[in-house]
Amino acid sequence: MLLPKDSVLKIVRDFLERTDIHYKTNEYTCNFNMSLNSRLNQVQVEIRCYDGLFIVYATAPLHASPDKRDDVMSFITYANYGLQRGNFEMDQNDGEIRYKDFLSFGEVAPSSHEVTSTISIPMLMMNRYGDGLINVMFGNADPEEACKACEQ
Repeated sequence: MLLPKDSVLKIVRDFLERTDIHYKTNEYTCNFNMSLNSRLNQVQVEIRCYDGLFIVYATAPLHASPDKRDDVMSFITYANYGLQRGNFEMDQNDGEIRYKDFLSFGEVAPSSHEVTSTISIPMLMMNRYGDGLINVMFGNADPEEACKACEQ
């Protein structure tokens, strides 16, 4: 039996209330939304709660233009290779770029450390790779070289 969605919502809410993060909750969809500062300016963060898990998305404020999407996808592929948790994604239709991580815990409530790292990692990754992403989006860097620079 999975931990019910309303219990997952409470776990996430309890974490957010211990921080100084301002957020909005949609009780009907069991989502949390917030806007946080990063190297990419205001990153939109959404936490979606389900039975036994939650997913965190950090969405970049800029979309890749159609003529740069292949380069951005290449950059994302280089960045994703070897990641231990989460991944970058790009919507090929509109160029939206986001980082996704999730925590699946079944019927046992996760530890505070697990919740903290799962919610923090998408923002940390946007910060780590943000400069490279922007450089590739504006044609100022080769995708592979930009990724290498982010990882040094």
